[in-house]
Amino acid sequence: MFTEQDLILGLVCAISDTVLGVANVACSTLLKTVECKQGLAAVFSPECCQELAARIQNHSEAASVIRMRCLELVCRMWSVSADTAACCKALGAKEQLVAILEGNDILLQLNAVEILAYLPPNDIGQELLSQLLTTAEDSLGSGAVPARLLSCVASFVGQHEGMVSAPLQKRLCMIIAERLPHERPGSEGAVDMLSILAALCDTPRGLGALAQSEQLAAAVMHVAPNLRSQHQPSKLAALSLIVNAARSSALACRADSSDAASAAAATLHQALAPLVPGLVKLSRTPIFEERVGALCSCRSIAMHQWGVQALFAQTDFLPFIIDRKEESSKRGLEEKYYVVKEALVHANIGEVIGLENQAILVAFAADGAYYTSSKFFLFCFWCSRVIFSTCSCFCPGPRERRKMKERKS
Repeated sequence: MFTEQDLILGLVCAISDTVLGVANVACSTLLKTVECKQGLAAVFSPECCQELAARIQNHSEAASVIRMRCLELVCRMWSVSADTAACCKALGAKEQLVAILEGNDILLQLNAVEILAYLPPNDIGQELLSQLLTTAEDSLGSGAVPARLLSCVASFVGQHEGMVSAPLQKRLCMIIAERLPHERPGSEGAVDMLSILAALCDTPRGLGALAQSEQLAAAVMHVAPNLRSQHQPSKLAALSLIVNAARSSALACRADSSDAASAAAATLHQALAPLVPGLVKLSRTPIFEERVGALCSCRSIAMHQWGVQALFAQTDFLPFIIDRKEESSKRGLEEKYYVVKEALVHANIGEVIGLENQAILVAFAADGAYYTSSKFFLFCFWCSRVIFSTCSCFCPGPRERRKMKERKS
C-alpha cells in the first residue's frame, strides 16, 4: 500500500470530500498510516505535503471547514512519534492555529482551542500558553472564547506537572480571580468561571497552584451565592467545583502532609463547612441533576474528617443516607453508598459520629449499594411462603376440595 503513492495522495485529497463520512475515513486511514516508517514517508512526501499545506493555509471562508479538518489531522498525527512531530511542525500547523486565535471568527477560534488540545505538552510550550492567556485577557467581557481559552490553560496546569512555570500559573489564577467578582451569580459568565475553576481544581496539582497564588479563598467565596441561585447551570457548576476541590484537597493531604496542603484544606474547611446544611437539603430535591450533584459533593466532603462531622451533625442525615427506598435512581444509590464508604475510611470515625452510628454504617456498607444481604433474600423467601399459604386457604387444591365434599356428605 505504501508504495502506491497515488493512493496516499488520493487519501490526502479525500480530506476535502463533501461527504463527511468519506473525509473521516480518509483522516483515520492517514492517521494509522503514519505509525510506520514507510507510511510516514509516503504521507509526508513532497506531493502530499504540498496538498496539506495548500489546505491548511487557505484562509477563505468557504474552505474554513476543510482547513480546520486538516489542522486537526496534523495535530493528531503530531503525537504519534518524534519523526511525525518534526514533519507536522514543518507544515506550520501551530502557527496557523495561533493566527486563528488572534482573528475575529468566534467559531474558528473555539475549534482552534479544541484542536490545540491534541498537541503534545512539550510542543505546546510556555510561549503558546502565555499567548492563550494574552488572547483571553484582550477579549472584552466574558464569552465562550476567553472562557474556553482559560479552561484549556487551567486543564493543562492541572494535568501536566512541571510543564507550566510558577509565574504563568499565578497569572492564570489572577485572571480568574479578577474576572469572577464581575460575573453576576446565576449568570452564564458565572457558569464559565466556575467551570474553569472546576477544571483547575480537578487534580491536587491544579488546586495547589490556586492555593499557592493565594487566590483559593477568593475563588471559593463565590460558590455560595451561585449554589443558592435558581439558575440551574450556575448551581451545577458550583457543585462541580465543590466536588473537585474537596476531593483534590483530600487526596493531597493523604499523599503529602506539607504545610501547603494543610493550608489549602483549612481554607476549604472554612469555605465549605457552612454550605453543608444546604447541600444536605439539596440532596433531597426531586430534580435529578441537582440531587446527584449534591450527593457527589457530600461524597467528596466526607473524605475530610471535618466533613464527616458536619454531615452527620445534620438532623436525619444518617437515616437519609442509609435509606434505599427513597432513592429511585441507580446513580443516587451508588452515591449514597460511596458517601458511607468514604466516611468509614477515617480511622476515628467512631469518635466522630459515635460507635452506634458507626455500626449502622458498617452494616450498610456490608450490604452494598443495592442491598444484596442474604438476610434480605431469606426475608423475601419467608414472605413468599406466607403469601402462598394464605392464598391456599382461599384457593384450595384437589385434596382440600375432596375433603370438603366428604364432610358435606
